[in-house]
Amino acid sequence: MSSSLPVSTDSLLLELPNSYTPRARPEYFVDSVDVTGGVTWQPDVYEMSAAIARASGCDTIVDVGCGQARKLTALYPEFGVVGIDYGDNIDYCRRTYAFGSWLESDFEHHNPLPLPASLLGKSVIVCSDVIEHLIDPLPLLATLRDLLEHARFVVLTTPDRVRTHGRVHTGPPPNPAHTREWTTEELARLCEFEGFHVLAAGHTRSNDVQPDLATVALMLTRRHSPEDTRVLEAAAGSGLALLVPAAVDPQRVVHSAQSNVRGEPRFSVVVADADTRARVAATEGDGGIEAESRIFLDAQLETGDLVIDLAPGAGFVALSAATASGGAPTVVVYGGDPEMRDNWRRAARDAGRNLLAAHPMRREHLARDIARLMPAGGRVFAHVAPTEIGALLEACAVAGLTKQLVAVCVAPTDDVDSMAVAASGLQASGFVLHQLVEKDGEVVLQPATGSLEPGMIAIPAAVLDSSLEGSALPTAS
Repeated sequence: MSSSLPVSTDSLLLELPNSYTPRARPEYFVDSVDVTGGVTWQPDVYEMSAAIARASGCDTIVDVGCGQARKLTALYPEFGVVGIDYGDNIDYCRRTYAFGSWLESDFEHHNPLPLPASLLGKSVIVCSDVIEHLIDPLPLLATLRDLLEHARFVVLTTPDRVRTHGRVHTGPPPNPAHTREWTTEELARLCEFEGFHVLAAGHTRSNDVQPDLATVALMLTRRHSPEDTRVLEAAAGSGLALLVPAAVDPQRVVHSAQSNVRGEPRFSVVVADADTRARVAATEGDGGIEAESRIFLDAQLETGDLVIDLAPGAGFVALSAATASGGAPTVVVYGGDPEMRDNWRRAARDAGRNLLAAHPMRREHLARDIARLMPAGGRVFAHVAPTEIGALLEACAVAGLTKQLVAVCVAPTDDVDSMAVAASGLQASGFVLHQLVEKDGEVVLQPATGSLEPGMIAIPAAVLDSSLEGSALPTAS
């Protein structure tokens, strides 16, 4: 059953508007011809999955939430088929189809599926219009994430709330069997926070009677592969209409002061407000917003690290971290209005990297996010306002990752009192305050000599290398 979290909290955790109201008790959906009236829903999803399988050399389709499996079994015998469902649906499949494998599972609970790695390694996973039926969709996503340990791709579909009901619709869904419905952008963000790589986001036909593109279609993976482009082309040729980003007004773009190996700006971000844009552009022209934090993170970050930004401002520290030259860390930003969050995500994608941008109220799930997103063996870096330091330390403790927190970059503020409180709290927690200084023509990190000032970086004493003696940037032990 569902979590006992309040509806508002549940909606934020699931990347839905805070005002969204889910259905408390959805009806069980029996996928029979009598119910569907002969209409074929998601008519292109299974051919799309087959095209992905052909392009990636897979020979099996695993359908999570197969219903009565009419579309799945149409792919046999070209592909082996595995259907997973429960209740009347899976009973029907077992009675009707002598071929294939039919497994029972309740997707409200996270139960490992008895599928061998050898089979999954040659499988494409389909989960077509299932997630909207569940009271708690997180166990389903955990199951799909488990399957991707060996499978290459998941095709995930669900009705697009806005395209189906309009922008003013805030639930519950008109369909009595649906608990909640997402937009493409919302579902993509949810999947990213649940540990998936969203290879493609777009739409497909909802049914074969009204050929409107009102069904969300995501291609999910666990990790990038050079063959993804070819597979994506196969999906696009068989019913996946990719989202096309809106045109950007170049007059609203601010370019990063940092450069890539080609001498171009590392990232470029749209800043909507004219006054903010002018101020940000001037600061970047002088060397960059919070240059000290960006220099430090650039020297440290590697693939496998996690960056938590609770003080995003105009987003330049987070985007600098996302485009770090030493690797591709996981970067999560909490804050900003919806347009800025979308702009940050697009700026990272345009630079060939990824960035997760969350509603500011999602901070209450910070411990869960850190635990979910933390790569094995990675380190945690943070960029926070002084008033957020306590919440960060508590979240790391709850997540059991206190020892992985290796640096806290403190965002500047004019509030002297909050800076003093933050300095005391960090020192009491075993951190040593540092600052970047220029020494013999090089920027080096050394212990701070005064109070906590703009550009200060706090590092736990336990991870400091005593041999550095202030001549280089520290690394975690």
